[in-house]
Amino acid sequence: MGRLTTLTGFFEAAVNSARIDDDALNRVIARGGEFQEGIGTLLEKLSRFITSEDRAIAILGKTKVVSANEVAGFWGQHEPQQALLPSEEILAQCAKENQAGKADWRLVYVLGLSLRAQREVRGVSRKKQPCFYDNKWWLEPSEDAWAARFIDPDYQLLNFKLQSTGRNWQEQEEEVGKLGDNYERANETAVAEAVQSVFMSSRERLLGATYHWGHALGSGGHCVLVGYFGADGLYVSDVLGALRDGRLGVVLARKF
Repeated sequence: MGRLTTLTGFFEAAVNSARIDDDALNRVIARGGEFQEGIGTLLEKLSRFITSEDRAIAILGKTKVVSANEVAGFWGQHEPQQALLPSEEILAQCAKENQAGKADWRLVYVLGLSLRAQREVRGVSRKKQPCFYDNKWWLEPSEDAWAARFIDPDYQLLNFKLQSTGRNWQEQEEEVGKLGDNYERANETAVAEAVQSVFMSSRERLLGATYHWGHALGSGGHCVLVGYFGADGLYVSDVLGALRDGRLGVVLARKF
């Protein structure tokens, strides 16, 4: 970058003096190769932080990625114009953890549909998979604050190897906090949409006999959970945050 800085300084000096004589122009031409070389180096470095969906699939594996185009088709929505993807460096780290059996990272585009909107699209009939389990308490107006909330659409990097099982909600929060600023408890709305999109992509059921504890609180002050995603449908419920159960854990989200 030093050469680029020097060349930029030269241009600024020429502009400030309001003239570029023949000698100055010849120097620019002579150093054009350096400029191109510097730009090439810069683009090479930037490429490490720019990922395409094809590259994401090549790094993580086809079964670990559900693209924006796929998800839009599954849910009958318009394909998004732009979506931010993790860097190749982050994806490579996640792939390494997957291969070592330490994680189950999935890159899934999330439309951000509220839980109720998801239920409206997928329904509760076992004949139409995937579906929601047919409980209705969270359709009441008292649960609007979380059940009707949409989130921002974007790619989500989610670890479905459930973390902090057998801990109460606050203990889970403390354990997630120790992982650092790059990780957080995934949004329950995103997790619900992601597990259904994965099923529609590969027929694989994630959280088949376990639950993800999210951020939301039901009207009674209990922590909302999603999961137990069997043929009866995706289950949405809430339980006391002090509960400890081996089926209750955290799907981690990796920030990028």
